[in-house]
Amino acid sequence: MEKDILLGGEKELRELKSTLQEKERYNSVIDSLKKEIESQKQMIESRKKEIDQEIAEEEQRRREVMVKPYYDKLAACEKAVQKLGEEREKKRKELIESIRKEEALRFEEQKHELEEQVKQIRREENIPPFCLSRPFLAFFYPRTGMDALILVSGIVLFLLILPMSLYYGIYGGDNKLALTTIYLVAIVFFYTVYLLINNLVKDKYLVGMKRVLELMAEQEKLEIRKKQRMAELEQIPDAELDLHEFDEQAEQMRSELAEVEELRDLALINFDSDERTKLDIAAQIQQRYAVEMEQMRNSLADSMASLENMKQEYEKFVEDKGLKDRYSSLLRIESGIFNIKVIDELLFILSSGEAENISGAVRRRKHRMNQ
Repeated sequence: MEKDILLGGEKELRELKSTLQEKERYNSVIDSLKKEIESQKQMIESRKKEIDQEIAEEEQRRREVMVKPYYDKLAACEKAVQKLGEEREKKRKELIESIRKEEALRFEEQKHELEEQVKQIRREENIPPFCLSRPFLAFFYPRTGMDALILVSGIVLFLLILPMSLYYGIYGGDNKLALTTIYLVAIVFFYTVYLLINNLVKDKYLVGMKRVLELMAEQEKLEIRKKQRMAELEQIPDAELDLHEFDEQAEQMRSELAEVEELRDLALINFDSDERTKLDIAAQIQQRYAVEMEQMRNSLADSMASLENMKQEYEKFVEDKGLKDRYSSLLRIESGIFNIKVIDELLFILSSGEAENISGAVRRRKHRMNQ
């Protein structure tokens, strides 16, 4: 049979062309069916994933619906706790402000008592008002850093600035004797006035001034204690304030919160472990898509059956046409690339008279290709 084909002419070659064209048609249909089957499988898998996703979403939705009352109650409790905390803080500030006012009033009363005692001593001892002025106290009863500063400033003023002003104002700065004289006069004057005031005023009211100064020192200490007490009240412990009612309510609310959270967690555990509910959800959703999935599976089965039938037809076609034995020599000669294009080239060679049979046409074509 192989020898007859190789010795054949245009007729046999045209039969082979027709056979190969039919073979390519079968292969095209088979490839198309395979692609269609693969597409249908992908559609089925995609639909299954969508159904699984819908099942998961429905489970999550029911889960959220189930726990929503617990979350609503938790939100209400948390809001109540927050409101109670705000009311407690407001009450705390009111109590602290009330205590501050009471303490301030107590300090003011003590200050007023000390001021009255000072006034009484002044009346009893006939102490002049200037004796309680800051400059007088700084010069004759210095007690604080401010008094020392005033004292030094006064000495500089009387013994340096005023003498120098007089000297430059009168003599223009050219007479050293005048400068010395002015300084001596200033010193003598300052010291004389100081001694006179000290002897005539300070000594006269010494007893009364000591009592007044003691009371003034007590006033200063009282002012310091007041500032310290006001600062302490800002950090007063809650235990010293009447906030027990708020604390008890807050404790009760926190207990209720913990109970609701426990019930919520238990409900979630029960839902997650309830396989029957999950199966019911899955069954309900799968039932909605049952007809569609059945149609898709039937369509896939029909396509697979069509592919199988087409393969059987192709095998019968190959057997009937003798592609496995009759044309094997040609396919072997052309190294497995014997196709319609090659046949057309061979037909052209035969029709042009360049070869007498298929074997000669094959050799002629190879010769052309090697040139």
